[in-house]
Amino acid sequence: MRKLSNIPEPEQISPERDSLKIALIYFIAAGIWIIFSDRAVLIMFNDLETISFVQTYKGMLFVLVTSLLLYLALKKQISGYQKLANQLSENYHELESTHDKLLDTRQELNEKIKELEESKKTIYNQAFYDSLTGLPNKNKLLDDISLNKYAPGQVLMLLDLNNFGKINNYYGFKFGDELLKVVARKLKSISEKKMEVYRIGGDEFALLLLKSRFSKSLTKKIKGIFARNFIISGHEIQVSFCMGVAYFPEDADTALELLKKSETAMNKAKEQQKSNIEYYQKAMDREIAGYLKLDEDLNSAFNNNEFELFFQPILDINREKIRKLEALIRWNKPCHEYISPRKFIPFAEQSGLIHKIDNWVLEKACRQKKLWDEMGINGFSLAVNISVRQLSEESFYQRLLEQIEKRKISCSGLEFEITESAIMKNFPDSINFLKKIQELGIKISLDDFGSEYSSLNYLLKLPIDSIKIDRTFISDIPWDERQHKIIEAIIKLARIIGLKVTVEGIETEEQYSMIHNKQADYVQGFYLGRPASAREIQQKLENQS
Repeated sequence: MRKLSNIPEPEQISPERDSLKIALIYFIAAGIWIIFSDRAVLIMFNDLETISFVQTYKGMLFVLVTSLLLYLALKKQISGYQKLANQLSENYHELESTHDKLLDTRQELNEKIKELEESKKTIYNQAFYDSLTGLPNKNKLLDDISLNKYAPGQVLMLLDLNNFGKINNYYGFKFGDELLKVVARKLKSISEKKMEVYRIGGDEFALLLLKSRFSKSLTKKIKGIFARNFIISGHEIQVSFCMGVAYFPEDADTALELLKKSETAMNKAKEQQKSNIEYYQKAMDREIAGYLKLDEDLNSAFNNNEFELFFQPILDINREKIRKLEALIRWNKPCHEYISPRKFIPFAEQSGLIHKIDNWVLEKACRQKKLWDEMGINGFSLAVNISVRQLSEESFYQRLLEQIEKRKISCSGLEFEITESAIMKNFPDSINFLKKIQELGIKISLDDFGSEYSSLNYLLKLPIDSIKIDRTFISDIPWDERQHKIIEAIIKLARIIGLKVTVEGIETEEQYSMIHNKQADYVQGFYLGRPASAREIQQKLENQS
C-alpha cells in the first residue's frame, strides 16, 4: 500500500488548530492593512471627499487581498485533505482487492486442508487397513495389542489357509482374492464381544480377543466356517486351515513377541496338513532352535565334506550272494558317530537342502560304480533312492544323463528306488518320468510297498521292474501267521505280473528262513549286512568273486 510523504499523519491533523491558524493569519493581515493603509491615506490626501473615495476602493482591495489569502490558505489545507482522501480511497480499493484475494486464499486453504485430511485418512487406511478385505492389518494389530498391554487375558489367534498357493496357481489370483474376501467376511461374522479380526498378509488372518480365555464356542464357530465348502465364482472348493494361539502376558509381554509366539504355534499346526489348532508351548521354541542349528550344521557339512556314501548289501536269496547295493548317505559329524539319514533327511526335505543331497548322492554313486567297474568288480547293480523333488524336476533327468556320459557307466548297472507316496504326489507326471528312466535301461524298484496305497490298479500302471516289501510286514515274523500269508500273497502276485521281489528289514535268522521259504528274489537287512563304507563293501564283493 502506497504512502505519500507530504500527507500528514492522522495525529498531526487538528481542526481547531488549523482553523485558529487561518483566523490568526487573517487577523494579523487585516490589522496591519487597516493601520498602515489608513495612515498612508491621511498622509497622502487632505480632501475628505478624496479620502472617502480612496477608503472605498481600499476596502474593496482589502476584501480582494484577504479573499486571495484565504483562498490560498484554504486551498493548501483542502488540497492536503484531498490527497489524503484520494490516498484513503486508493488504499480502500487495495484493501478491498486484498480482502477478495484473502477470501480466495482462504477457500484454497480450506480445500488444501480438506485434501490433506483426505490424504491423511488415506495414508492411515493404507498403513492400518487391508485394501482387499477392508480388515485392519498387521500394523493395526500391533497397535491394538500395545494399547491394551495392561488389559489381562489378551488372546491372539493366527490363522492360515492350507494350500492357498496351489489354489492361486490353479484357479488364478482373482479367484484367490475372492476367496480371501469370503473368508474375511465369515470370520467377521463370528466376531464376539471385545474381539477384532485382522488380515496380516497373504492368506494369514488374526483374531484378537480381549478376554480371559479362548472359548470352545469360538473354536467351534471357526471350524464351522471351514467345515462347509466355499463357493467362489461358480466353483465349489474345500479349504482347510491351521491356527496358532498365544496368550498375553503368559506367553509374551510385547506385541511383536505375542505375534511371534502365535506364528510359532501356527507353523506347528501346519505340519498336520489339515484343519488344526495348536497352542503355543515353550518346547516349540526349543524345536525351532534345533531346526536352525541342524540347518546350519547341514550347510557346514557340505562345505567340510562331512558326508559319506555307505552301501547296504541286497542278497540274491537263492545264491546267497550280493547282487545289489543300496547307496545310503551318512553324516560323519565331528565328535559324533555316523548320523543316520532318518535323522536329517526329513528336515532336508522341508528346508530344501534335499536338492543338494540328492545331487551329491547321485554323483558319488555313479563315481563309485564307475570305479568298481574299472577294477573289475561287477556282477551287481547299484540302487539309488529318488525323492519326490527329483521326480518333479526336469533338470534331474539332465543331470542323470550328464553323469552317465561323464562316467561312461552302463545304465543296466543302475537301479532307482522310489516310494509309493512320492509317485502319488503327481501320478501322471511320475509315470512319464519313470518311463524315460526305463528307456535308458535303468531298473525301477517300488520301495516300501504295502506301507501306503498298495493299489493293484496302480501297480499295473506303474513302469516298474521290482517291489520292496516294507519292513513292517517282517517285524512280527515268525510269530504272526497272518503276516506269513500276506507276504506269500504279495510275492505270488508280483511273480504273476512279472515283478521281482525284495524283502527288506531282515534282522533275525528266523525271519531270513521264513522269507527263504516264500521264494522271494532278494533280501536285505541288518542280519545279512549293515550299511558299510565303500572299502568294507569292496572287500565283501572281492571275497564272493
